[in-house]
Amino acid sequence: MTIAGLPTETVTPDPFAPATLGPVRLRNRIIKAATSEGRSPEGLVTDDLIDFHLGFVRGGVGMTTVAYCCVAPEGASAPGQILMSAKALPGLRRLTDAVHDAGGAIAAQLGHAGVVASKKEQHLADADFKAALGVDRDAFTKLAGWKQAELKKKAGIF
Repeated sequence: MTIAGLPTETVTPDPFAPATLGPVRLRNRIIKAATSEGRSPEGLVTDDLIDFHLGFVRGGVGMTTVAYCCVAPEGASAPGQILMSAKALPGLRRLTDAVHDAGGAIAAQLGHAGVVASKKEQHLADADFKAALGVDRDAFTKLAGWKQAELKKKAGIF
């Protein structure tokens, strides 16, 4: 039966059947979404993070997703997120190889938290705030967003 030339019945694909997602061949259609893992305290891949994702792959998911990898230090939304950098590459390679060796695929959630990025400066005492950023809180809040970000970056406060 059709309505307006479209079939009224659809065939639901078998979630356990292999699938192609762009250029990636998945062993099934089950994908673990990005979730905050909390397993990268220094912003780098750890053995704990690898084991976490391997657990899903060994349990049968077709693809696992590494959560929130920030594209710039000032774009983190919380401490301990992987920063996409040359320093992170060896660990990311180890993670990717381990997942592939276990038969799974892997993706990364890339992001920049924008206006909700980490605001560590809010937790500084007033004297520490001024010492780190060169201005007091009141003057800082009156600066343009780009200037605030520039001062935070220079001070290493992300």
